[in-house]
Amino acid sequence: HRQADENLFQRMIKMTGSLFVSGLHQDVTEKLLQANFHSFGPICSVQVCKTKITNSSCGYGFVTFKYCQDAEKALKCLNFRTLLVTKMVLVLVNNNNPVLKRKKEKKKIWRI
Repeated sequence: HRQADENLFQRMIKMTGSLFVSGLHQDVTEKLLQANFHSFGPICSVQVCKTKITNSSCGYGFVTFKYCQDAEKALKCLNFRTLLVTKMVLVLVNNNNPVLKRKKEKKKIWRI
């Protein structure tokens, strides 16, 4: 069953679509991002990365849609759109993109 669960999880990851959202104003909240992205489809999660000291936005965050095609629609419509006087820059984050995967290489051991 463990392998079947892992396969189901991997298929679900492929279905979802996450957007990396940069260029956010320091006053942007998860609620505001949710309000701007919800019309494109069901959203699984919204996260604005914040500073520990001031609790204001670091200027970037993530919006994860239930379906990848909804993330793609949002990307086409909202990329470089203004939100609270700054332009958002969106990047579709695909979990299967080999560039984004950390390479698992064995460390070479040098023997003298």
